[in-house]
Amino acid sequence: MRTRLSILLLLVATVLPAHAAEEHTFDIALLEGTHAVSGRNPDGSAYEGEVTVRVKDGLVFMQCKVGETERSGTGVVAGMTLGVALQGGVAIYGAVPQA
Repeated sequence: MRTRLSILLLLVATVLPAHAAEEHTFDIALLEGTHAVSGRNPDGSAYEGEVTVRVKDGLVFMQCKVGETERSGTGVVAGMTLGVALQGGVAIYGAVPQA
């Protein structure tokens, strides 16, 4: 269970226009592509990997790989928040605009 939870806490590093924070929304097509991910698990151990994101008909499709573990999921964006139903659970990501 701890391993499954750790994978769900991946943070998607996405470059968004600075004006997105003012509007409280963004173009989800900006999420498309393959992105490096890294962070810390709840137990403090570090992880890194990659996530590939596709967008179609307002849905976000993610394929995450950390080490040898792969998870896929489908999500939606509401304002500046991305909610994704991944294999084994749900993940919520906040979009952070980058200058």
